Amino acid sequence: MATFKKNGAVCFLMLVVLFSERATFAKHHPTQGSAQLRCRYGMFDDRQRGAEDGKLNCRPCSRCLPGYQASRLCSWSDDTECSPCLPGYYSASTSSVDACLPCRTCGQHQPVLHACNASADTICSRHCSAGYFYSPLDDDCLPCSPCQNHPLYQERMEECIASGMGTDMQCWPLPTLIMGSQESQSDTIGESDNKSPSTTVASQSDYHKRPAASSPRPRKLCKDDSDLDRDTRQVYVVVLLVVLVVGGLCAVLSVTIIICLCRFTKMVSRSPKRTGKSGYENISRKTSELLVRQPTYV
Repeated sequence: MATFKKNGAVCFLMLVVLFSERATFAKHHPTQGSAQLRCRYGMFDDRQRGAEDGKLNCRPCSRCLPGYQASRLCSWSDDTECSPCLPGYYSASTSSVDACLPCRTCGQHQPVLHACNASADTICSRHCSAGYFYSPLDDDCLPCSPCQNHPLYQERMEECIASGMGTDMQCWPLPTLIMGSQESQSDTIGESDNKSPSTTVASQSDYHKRPAASSPRPRKLCKDDSDLDRDTRQVYVVVLLVVLVVGGLCAVLSVTIIICLCRFTKMVSRSPKRTGKSGYENISRKTSELLVRQPTYV
């Protein structure tokens, strides 16, 4: 009996605590009927600044400044929580949802103009080391390479000419050389970028031993825009000619049918027609009587 009374007292205390917490929640979170009132999207209910009982205190969600990211997104009851970007990451915009982005890494032969910080990404130079040229398609420095007999790789680069490279080392690299250069950069991180042109040429001879790979340079390997426009115009011309020929044949056929119908109508209208017992239409009465009169035999 004593145990039953003890358990009943514990249950009663738990019910009292539960109802008190529910009353506190209802006091700070007003409701309308059976539905709980909430702020609209992009706003939160700021209880810390106080509000009248039964009313909302909606305020716009805070936005994290450059150099910070949203570590906790804004909800209907809590504001955005911002935290600084970690080393090697940056955030250049003001946002309430974006996270910090990883800093860019410049190529091995591409000098750094502006180092990455919490609010700005790395800015890489477009002036490459001697023996290299900047490729806007790869956004990196590619080595000046031998000019091959194939016309796709005979394009001479101005930076290679200006850096004093020989006439046989002023062109765009082969696909195997580009892939080999990218692999060598990952293997030689930390080495000095100040290499002589002779060292650069020697390293290029090793690249040609690598297996063939697809070139990241799309220029001239595909059709130019002018070629695509020319092909498109040719297709349009062919389609237009087909439409004109079909339209002309249809017009000639229609005219022929109309002429035949007109002639047939005229022939039918000119031929004599019987109108009954009295004779024919469109002829004189005397001729009609001759046509109707039956022959007599003596």
